[in-house]
Amino acid sequence: MDVESVNIPRDIEYVLTRSAYFFIWDTGAYLLSAEEDKLMFILHHLISCSCITYSLYFEINWYFVSVGLFIAELTNPITQISEMCSLFNYYNIQFEKYYFMSMLLIRGIISPCLILMTIYNLWYLYSIYGIEVMYNVSLLLNYFTMISITVASIDWLNTKYDDIIIEDTRRLNL
Repeated sequence: MDVESVNIPRDIEYVLTRSAYFFIWDTGAYLLSAEEDKLMFILHHLISCSCITYSLYFEINWYFVSVGLFIAELTNPITQISEMCSLFNYYNIQFEKYYFMSMLLIRGIISPCLILMTIYNLWYLYSIYGIEVMYNVSLLLNYFTMISITVASIDWLNTKYDDIIIEDTRRLNL
């Protein structure tokens, strides 16, 4: 069955709509915040919201956006716990290592695999339809979103790894 010919299921439409609203709300919150990296978060949210809105409006590639959101948000509860701990000046090295490893698995291994699958999908569609497939804005928008989020995630993983190494070194020197 061709997924593109199937209407968006109501529960998926609900999740995508709520996610788009969240990204809009969070963008406003970041505009008002004193967050150091707020420009990166705002761009991430605007790109993600555009991708979701486009797939909802044109009812195309919604399955791909849904999978991407699911995978990207798997680590969100752990992120919230880590952020809460930092607000209370509590640092648990074992938890932070677990957090790092879960992000590495999701954002450093699974996400790049999805990117490779997308490249294969684009190549496959190109072999069938020719250059017209490259005009499919939804596919290109999804691909650009995945690449930009994965690059930002790799940068985050590097920073988190450095923080863990610094903390381990500090504890060894005590």
